[in-house]
Amino acid sequence: MGHVMRCITLAEIFNEKLNSNVTFAMRESENVIQIVEESFKVLTSQSNNHFTYYDWLLRCIKEIDADIL
Repeated sequence: MGHVMRCITLAEIFNEKLNSNVTFAMRESENVIQIVEESFKVLTSQSNNHFTYYDWLLRCIKEIDADIL
C-alpha cells in the first residue's frame, strides 16, 4: 500500500505542476484500486492463463494513447 500511496503523490504532482493526465495500470487489488480510482483513471488487467505484462501494458498504452509510461 505504501508504494501505491507514493505513486499517488507523484501523480498529483505531475497533474499540478506539469498539467499531466495520469492513468494507473493495476492488477488485482480491489481495495487499492478503489482508493486510486477516487482521483485517477485506472486500467485493470484480466487474469487468465496466458497473461503477460508486456502485452497488457502495450494494450494500456494504446488505449490511452500514452506519451510516457
